[in-house]
Amino acid sequence: MSTREPLLKVVGFTKSFGSKVVHQGLDFDLYPREVVSLIGGSGSGKSVLLRAMIGLEAPDSGRIYFKGVDVSDFSERQWRDVRLNIAYAFQGGALFDSMTVEENILYPLDAHTKLSRKEKQEKIDEILELLGLKGANELFPSDLSGGMQKRAGLARALILDPEVILYDEPTAGLDPFNTKNIQDIICDLKAQGRAGILVTHDMPTVFATSERMALLLGGKIAVSGRVEDLREGNDLVRSFITGEMAYGTTQQ
Repeated sequence: MSTREPLLKVVGFTKSFGSKVVHQGLDFDLYPREVVSLIGGSGSGKSVLLRAMIGLEAPDSGRIYFKGVDVSDFSERQWRDVRLNIAYAFQGGALFDSMTVEENILYPLDAHTKLSRKEKQEKIDEILELLGLKGANELFPSDLSGGMQKRAGLARALILDPEVILYDEPTAGLDPFNTKNIQDIICDLKAQGRAGILVTHDMPTVFATSERMALLLGGKIAVSGRVEDLREGNDLVRSFITGEMAYGTTQQ
């Protein structure tokens, strides 16, 4: 991987909220065509890091690069262009309750493309079929199960063909069938060339989808590497997997 340039790179990232220090000198990178899982205890700042990668949280210090460009000080207008290439799949789906599934997915197409209505419809139907939601166009979020809401939110995130997808707890609260469905979707998207960062506590999903994992501890990446190497061969990761890690004494 050292011969390739990272798609996303975070260097020396620090972030505090009042007296609470969340990140202190964090370094992280994501390369093309890979999924990296970001693991760590509740409150360790995993979602804060994801939000910073699309300009929803500004670092107190440190830099964020996308495709070699320093985006740390971008204006909101500049960030809007970056967000066309970095999609955020929110934990709860983040659908507009008053809109149908189709209207939710149509929204970014209307805002950011000049496609004809027929071309938009074709893209919507294609993405719904890809995510196992064929025929759900006219349903409202309240009509959907939890798993369907997550897939509908993912459909909206994917509709502009982003290069990077940020998955925030995509399997939280799902049954085994829907969890496997989401795992398969992440792997299919990776096979299509889309890189991803997966924030999760679901270690089977880490093992099923990711080449690398990074453990967030004490405001920094405590360890990172190939999943197959860290799964059994690293004491910190093993402690996290078995639930033996004492977060309260180590995190800020």
